[in-house]
Amino acid sequence: MDLGELTTNEPLDDLREQYSEWRVRVQRGRMPAHFYEPYVVAQDVNCHQARLWVADGERHADAFAAQHHVDIERHPVNLEQLFPILVKRRGESEGDRA
Repeated sequence: MDLGELTTNEPLDDLREQYSEWRVRVQRGRMPAHFYEPYVVAQDVNCHQARLWVADGERHADAFAAQHHVDIERHPVNLEQLFPILVKRRGESEGDRA
């Protein structure tokens, strides 16, 4: 916490509904090295699969899957996953976090 500040002040249950983890597997071809969609707030990607943490995932999942030719396995986020997403480091802009 010394290096940042919380970016929101909402109940935990509301936040958990806003964010989700996607485990993504490529259907054909290679996984992109990075995803640039604005709702992807954090990511861990290799050539075959990715873990993406997304905001408002239900709204974007079908279009994302079609665009990138991937299968998405959706999971709720836990507090340990959510906390880094909600902490904005001092001096970091919104675009620097993904």
